[in-house]
Amino acid sequence: MCSLTKHGKVLVLEFLGTGDHRLSPALFTEIMNQLEVVNSSEDVGALVTTNQGKFYCNGLDLEWVNVNTAERGPILYRKFEELLLAMLNVKVPTVAAICGHAAAGGLALAMAHDYRFMRADRGFLYSGALDVNVAVPSGSLELMASKMTPRVYRDVVLKCMKFTGKMALENELVDSLHDDPAQTLEAAIKEAELLAARNWDKKVYSSIRRTMFSRFVVLSPDFAWIGTTDADNEGWFMVQ
Repeated sequence: MCSLTKHGKVLVLEFLGTGDHRLSPALFTEIMNQLEVVNSSEDVGALVTTNQGKFYCNGLDLEWVNVNTAERGPILYRKFEELLLAMLNVKVPTVAAICGHAAAGGLALAMAHDYRFMRADRGFLYSGALDVNVAVPSGSLELMASKMTPRVYRDVVLKCMKFTGKMALENELVDSLHDDPAQTLEAAIKEAELLAARNWDKKVYSSIRRTMFSRFVVLSPDFAWIGTTDADNEGWFMVQ
């Protein structure tokens, strides 16, 4: 489902295959295990995440949840919040090389990185929670709010606007655009190498990052589960 390869002082975590890389319990576990490797590797100075196929990440695995929403929904949301917290706790700079669509939870995952590079020719950033009648945990919303201007945050969350690469760059959702996946990943690794060369103290770096986004760190564990079902559509959502 994902691999971890070393490029000098940079580790690259790549979502494998042509699927949409939905966040299932199995993928959560695999990513978390890889992040532990990143944090325990003394000679690593930066992390890049990227993808194969058309999707960086298409959000949570709703098909898995819908088998038993009351039981599985809380499990998956908890794992999702834990993953975002883990990204903020990575001890080195993080760069997302977004080589496809980043939607729903995939958008939040991308925003949890310190830097974002995106391919220009294909792909969009999209929240979409309202379009599928799913509310979002307050911690995740706080994380996105801290990474966006108020207007862009409103349009992402309450308008479900889809941002192409060009729009994402204009609205400062990403740091740069590149012609294709290969160039996107190459540029992300190059940036990560420059960051790794700074040799910052890892404990200090992660501490400063956590402080920058302290409201997310505080809010993320504090949500309650509510599930609803009607005759036509089984819905599920989170509230503070």
